Parts: sequence; C-alpha cells; structure tokens
Amino acid sequence: MKKIFLVLCALCATTVINAQNFLNTVSGSVLEVKEADKANVIIEWDYSNHTIDNQPTESFFAKKGEEAKKQFLEEVQESQESFAFYLRSKYLTPVLDKSIAKYVLRVKIMNYDSNNNLLTCGLEFCRINDTEPFAVFESTPIPGVGDIWNASHVKNAYILLALSIRKTIKKAK
Repeated sequence: MKKIFLVLCALCATTVINAQNFLNTVSGSVLEVKEADKANVIIEWDYSNHTIDNQPTESFFAKKGEEAKKQFLEEVQESQESFAFYLRSKYLTPVLDKSIAKYVLRVKIMNYDSNNNLLTCGLEFCRINDTEPFAVFESTPIPGVGDIWNASHVKNAYILLALSIRKTIKKAK
C-alpha cells in the first residue's frame, strides 16, 4: 500500500511539472508561428554567456576536470536532440536545412544550477532572413531530474523547455 501511494505521489508531481509553462514573454508574440501551421524551424544554440552554478563554464570545469566537461558536453548534445524531438508539433518542424526553414529559434542557455537542478535560458524567434527577433521569451527556472552529472537531469530540463514552447505557441492570440 505504501509503494502504491509513493508511485501515485510521483505521478502527480510529474503531471504538475509537465503541465507548467516555464516561459515568460519579454516582447512580441508567436501568433505568426501558430498561424503558419507546421513551419520549418532551425534551432540555434547560444552558450556564449553560459554559466554553471553562476560561474563561467571554463572556470567551473577547471575545478571539475576534463572528464566532467566531456561528460557534460555529451549530455548537452543528447539533450539538444531530445529538445528538437519534443519541439516537433502541429506548429513547428525542426529542420537542419536552412534553405527550407521559415524561422530561427535561438536558445540562449544562461545558467545550470547543479545544486537545485535548475536551468534558465532565453529564447528568440526570428524570421529566417531577419536578425531581429519578433518574439522574445525568458524562462523561469526549469527543473531537471537527478543531478547535473546525470544525463536525465539536463535532458528533462530541455524537454520541459520544448514543451513550454509548444504550449506558448498553442495559446498565442
């Protein structure tokens, strides 16, 4: 009975987290994306201002070592692939070929907080030939699972980010 109760509690917690939208609109709207219906999008990842535990990435890995850096980069690559998979919806199709893309989604990863298992980032939607975004978002801290040295932590946060983008597009007016 105790095991059943714990399983139900875990399922409820997961449902609540997955139902949450972690994006706040800074400017603009994604209504154009919603109305485009299955628009092709290129995903650009920007880690130029990325920190881990509020430390520059290189400083963080100087303390943790090369093996930790290698493991982390592998986890990020896998997480980016999961992000693209979960971003796919009736509104967006991630593509690799810029010539068939209508939009660019810039994901600016800001900070991984390994102590609290949180990811924060910014997002920009641009038309393929424009440099200026027509919609800008910031995330609230997105929870991961496990710790930062667990691939599921980073992957879960990226998946929740993709699902939040889908929810934001769906609700656009």
